[in-house]
Amino acid sequence: MQGIIDIGSNTMRLSLYGTDTDTIDLLMSKKAMVGLAAEIDDYNNLSPEGIQKACEALLMFKDFLDNLNNPPVAVIATASLRNINNTQEAIDVLEKATGFDVTLLSGTEEAHYDSVAVRHGMKMDKLAPVTDFMVVDIGGGSTELVECRGEKNIDELSFPVGSLNQFLRNVDYLVPTQINRKAIKKLVKGHVSNHWGQTVPAISVIAGVGGSNRAALHYYNQHWKLDASNGVMEVARLKKMIKSFSSEGKKSVVRLARLAPDRMHTFLPGLIILCTIAVLIEADTVAISDWGVREGYLLHILERDLLTVKKQDSAAVKTMHGSSTVPVVSKTRVPVVKPVGTVAKPKDAVVKPANAEVESIDTVVKQAEQKEAARDTEEVQDA
Repeated sequence: MQGIIDIGSNTMRLSLYGTDTDTIDLLMSKKAMVGLAAEIDDYNNLSPEGIQKACEALLMFKDFLDNLNNPPVAVIATASLRNINNTQEAIDVLEKATGFDVTLLSGTEEAHYDSVAVRHGMKMDKLAPVTDFMVVDIGGGSTELVECRGEKNIDELSFPVGSLNQFLRNVDYLVPTQINRKAIKKLVKGHVSNHWGQTVPAISVIAGVGGSNRAALHYYNQHWKLDASNGVMEVARLKKMIKSFSSEGKKSVVRLARLAPDRMHTFLPGLIILCTIAVLIEADTVAISDWGVREGYLLHILERDLLTVKKQDSAAVKTMHGSSTVPVVSKTRVPVVKPVGTVAKPKDAVVKPANAEVESIDTVVKQAEQKEAARDTEEVQDA
């Protein structure tokens, strides 16, 4: 089992994966809505209150992991800590308060791990013959783009425009006005133009990554009365969806409140960013991947561990030089990712446990949650 904690600008998430077989299974996921992008002061520093929120979330995850016998966990941070002035101070406080080691990913690294995860998921899906696509990961504090052609990443771009920071900076009320939408579009166009100039790549398919894109898909399927298993969105329909918030008014807001209550404020800014990128690269389709930076970083960990094993095996062979006994080289290999959902996933796909560990994890997680609930009850009674 391997855990990944992602410190995001809007949410922090703990994901646990089973890695003991030839596949990687997502066993469970636990989320904390922290809104760190809203805790940045006028000097672009993460406030003490914001750092405290992140500490509390990490300690909550740590308490939960204690009940699971503390599996190995890697903690990564993206734009939440990357785009502030007091990055090192915040990391130092988090590490000292929680005991976790925090790895800060650059924008390029985040984009790379996104593309690794998307490609891995597509290889597992026979219904996804697409070879050229643009990975678009819209987070709370940044957006990552990766131009993928065949097996190669042609170009990568990360810029500090996300769904949460745009709500905070460029949206007057819950539903962006026409002026608000233009401001967000202008920012996105500016960053894309600064990077590619007049030669913005034309690519018809977007591989959407991240919570904003998944929320868009959930709403899209409800709005257009599609089956919940649908994983593809038409850009033309996405544009109409944005306009519906002006034409339908309260009806659309109520629908959003029912489908994505924790993303009501970030939903439309994220959707505007997505549609702006789609227009710029002339995309007509957005296929949603359930795998992103966490799974990409997980694959990096597994490959790193495999390399370490190979080096140890090589050293063992050298120390045995001249002996009649030759040690057997380890056959450890990186497991294949078995996605919960992939780009253009099969409509009848059913994810089944791969081994006994997966089958029993639900029981273990329930026990851990029961312990948490009991502890919370005791604290209330003591108070």
